[in-house]
Amino acid sequence: MTDSAFLNLVRGNRVPALMGLQQDGTPKYGPQYHYIELPVGSIHKDDGTVIEDKVLRNQHVEVVAAGSIMVRGQSPVLVAYNTDLQQVANLGSMHLVHPGGERHSPSFWVTFRKDCDIASIKWAVRLYLLA
Repeated sequence: MTDSAFLNLVRGNRVPALMGLQQDGTPKYGPQYHYIELPVGSIHKDDGTVIEDKVLRNQHVEVVAAGSIMVRGQSPVLVAYNTDLQQVANLGSMHLVHPGGERHSPSFWVTFRKDCDIASIKWAVRLYLLA
């Protein structure tokens, strides 16, 4: 995809408003407000228990971003996963969140090939508002 496929808004407060973003703290924006980066909120095992410090090799876990969205308007939101995790884990592809749905907490399932400290994961997802 090219940058022209994304809705480029010059005011940073309009992007989270159209996404219906709820997050603690100030969102971290990409260049020219092309995306919003959300940190890791929590990591859950298959049984729902929360992992606090380290994900072990061969663990299948859900990485949940620190925030939620409820898309407004007509533009869907692309949820891109942290590709840096591909060095230590197997993860799926991106997904779309369409307008008019319920509140959505961006998350993804991943199987780790190596041990990984949770503190070393710089961000969980990037949210792109598509044009």
